[in-house]
Amino acid sequence: DNLFRDVWELTFSPSMAWQQLSPTGTLPAPRWGASGAYDPVLDRVVMAFGSKSPTYAVTNEVWALSLGTTPSWTPIVPQGAAPAARFIASGVYDAIRRRMLFFGGFTGTAALGDLWELTLEGTPAWRQMSPSGTAPFARRAHAAIYRASIAGMVVFAGRGGPGDAFLNDTWALAAPAPQI
Repeated sequence: DNLFRDVWELTFSPSMAWQQLSPTGTLPAPRWGASGAYDPVLDRVVMAFGSKSPTYAVTNEVWALSLGTTPSWTPIVPQGAAPAARFIASGVYDAIRRRMLFFGGFTGTAALGDLWELTLEGTPAWRQMSPSGTAPFARRAHAAIYRASIAGMVVFAGRGGPGDAFLNDTWALAAPAPQI
């Protein structure tokens, strides 16, 4: 039932070892089920969403943890209409377009099947995306990877769909290019 807001790093050399970090800045509230990815351009982890309690106090906050000499938390307030608060969504980083893509998640009462872009180039901004073709079932607690050849994500399994079943399917979500 306890939620934490501690930060740990895993070093691989000379041998694998865990070390707790003590970031400065305003710390985000403890949470679980957040989505995040590493932004190599700014050497930071970008984290979005999550539940601030074991009873589904969901949020749509976005935070960045810089990983420089002194790690530091900073809230990010993107422009544009924000997605619904959620947790256990998938998030991947698109290095070509400097953005994150988020799919699905859970509001606490319903699974979601929407796709969102969070731009990281310049001023961060939210944009709901509308991929063409048949949409996958709404889902939560699924796995996703970024696939550069489609500039989108591959989503696997999770829970959702008819009857809130456990899913065992794979979908390629090709994200449309940003509008200029």
